[in-house]
Amino acid sequence: MQIRFIPYTSAAWPGPAAMKTLLKRLSQAAGVIATTTLIAVLLGACTPGGDTSAGGAAPVELGNYENAIKVSPTLDEGRAATQVIGFDGGTISATAADGTVFTLTVPPDSVRQRTSITLTPVSKLEGLPFGNGTDVTVDLQPSGLVFDVPATLRIEPATPIPAGEQILYGYSDNRLLLAEPVLKAQGIAIVVPHFSGYGVAKGLMGDVEEARKRIGGSAEERIASQMRAVMQEWSQQVGPNELGQDITQRLEPYFEQLDREVIQPRLAAAGQSCAAGRSAILTVLGYARQRELLGYEDPPGTLDEVADLMENTVGPRCMDEEYQMCVNEHIVHRIAVAYLGFKRQLALLGIENSPVFEKMKSQVEGCLHFDLDFKVDTRFELDTRSLNGSYLSFAESSELSTEVAFSLDGTLSSNTSYFEPSSGPMESLKQVYTQKAPGCIPGTVSSWSDTGHFLAMDLDFDPVDLYNGGGGVKSIEVELGLPSPQVLISGMTCGGVTSPPMADLAGAPALYLVNHGDGFIRDWKIQGKQTPAGQSFVTATSEWSVMNGISAMASMEDRGIATLRHTPR
Repeated sequence: MQIRFIPYTSAAWPGPAAMKTLLKRLSQAAGVIATTTLIAVLLGACTPGGDTSAGGAAPVELGNYENAIKVSPTLDEGRAATQVIGFDGGTISATAADGTVFTLTVPPDSVRQRTSITLTPVSKLEGLPFGNGTDVTVDLQPSGLVFDVPATLRIEPATPIPAGEQILYGYSDNRLLLAEPVLKAQGIAIVVPHFSGYGVAKGLMGDVEEARKRIGGSAEERIASQMRAVMQEWSQQVGPNELGQDITQRLEPYFEQLDREVIQPRLAAAGQSCAAGRSAILTVLGYARQRELLGYEDPPGTLDEVADLMENTVGPRCMDEEYQMCVNEHIVHRIAVAYLGFKRQLALLGIENSPVFEKMKSQVEGCLHFDLDFKVDTRFELDTRSLNGSYLSFAESSELSTEVAFSLDGTLSSNTSYFEPSSGPMESLKQVYTQKAPGCIPGTVSSWSDTGHFLAMDLDFDPVDLYNGGGGVKSIEVELGLPSPQVLISGMTCGGVTSPPMADLAGAPALYLVNHGDGFIRDWKIQGKQTPAGQSFVTATSEWSVMNGISAMASMEDRGIATLRHTPR
């Protein structure tokens, strides 16, 4: 039995030299940022020489976003390709009907849990305002997935598109965006920080000037798309291998506007919630990565500043919110995933031990706490009246109540249950004994008491995206260690002669084990509701009724119910 949380299993941890690069690529870091130090350290590189005051240059016209260009993809689902990607990364390829090949490469440390990724070629993309009709597009699912380390999408069109005529684009919620090219890459390569669709059309950036003003549905999307347009236009003119100081100078005004219009407002609001802080970090680190690729130098101390914020502000705030969701809404499938992801992020930053882990550990264990009740009614019948006129019937009930407490001690493994074993008393209840034989006086049956044990529980979760909801408890399996008591029958008296006592009846737990073969309780019905954050449940139940016809004259029957109640502490 196990609780199926998947641990970090990479064969090699990054060394100190690689940690700064990893930091810049942690584009999904969650948390709260409310410090002027971060602004000074991280945003200083956003403005390498320009004025960031309110009166500075504003190359992108902002304002009404309701006229954003939207596209409508038609998916060729018969050519979809799906693969599960884990911490070690992987590659997925899909081929369109015309022979175009799409290949997504996900580097290690990009996802925080095993994730099923699907590439589906798009047979038609309506609403694209540029290109000559030979555009090729692929849809990427699950929509909204964000990578800690951006993936790379390579496109090999069946009909080649000259390097100087490639327009790279994407879409999110059907809003058209311009895509970021992989600098100095051979062929068509797109940076993929998140899903849902990407493609390439044949054309010149200079021919889509009017459309560029309507690309994107927010200030960040519009500024980012215009920056990518500059990068693509420059690449069309001089080739990717020639990018240098000139392109960085052309991008400076966009970085300045991004600072004023997006980053600083998000940082000002970062302390309001985990989501607000996560959005601020996502923006800052995403563009720190882009500046690094363009040759900008970050000031020293960036790693320490962000690591400190993630350890002491980001993680604690988000874990507090996860714990409150667990207590108030009984959402049990998120908190352990959040804890493991946070610990893995800090490990990548060189922080293996931290005082904050103790509180987080208590929150996880307090959330994943349940009470279990097991009740079983059994009946044994032996009807030999057709042979010798005798008949025996024995019915008994028994119950077991235990707590089911989660423990984070040790390293989470897919081979071990981290719900601690517990025990509770079991005894014979509601005994009903009938025995008849010609000329005989029936005896009596004994009671018994023993101990039952909860051994392990497996909570099988559907994948959860901590930032976009989803997931839930998929199935439950509980293992019990039940005693095997026997019931003593006092001897019957027939013709004045009393026979010796016999131990020939099985107590209720023993009969359950005979009928079911083991102590596992399966087929749970989750009593709850669907919430925006996932499946919430307060109680799960498993009911059964099993008749075991031993022979034509003997049978064993058991009926029961197990109840699992979420009781966070």
